[in-house]
Amino acid sequence: MKRKIGAYYGNKCTDCGVTHDHVSFFDLHHVDPTMKEDRNRRILDWGWERVQEELQNCVFLCPSCHRIRHIEMGDYADMKFYDQVDIHMPTT
Repeated sequence: MKRKIGAYYGNKCTDCGVTHDHVSFFDLHHVDPTMKEDRNRRILDWGWERVQEELQNCVFLCPSCHRIRHIEMGDYADMKFYDQVDIHMPTT
């Protein structure tokens, strides 16, 4: 099923266009998470027709673009990591 999904998207990131031969490199991202179906079932266990319906609400992303999408959605807004880190660079 992963190979079929990869072929559906041309094994290419929707956002940046990077390609990769190994389909596990990519992530499926639901554009509207409220439309995500059967949260307790894995999409890989579904029939192809059902998967194609779900893919209408998805984009195929490389890991970097997937993270960017979530950052832009505000999913990490409560994380203050960057505000709390005190980086001391060595002086020469």
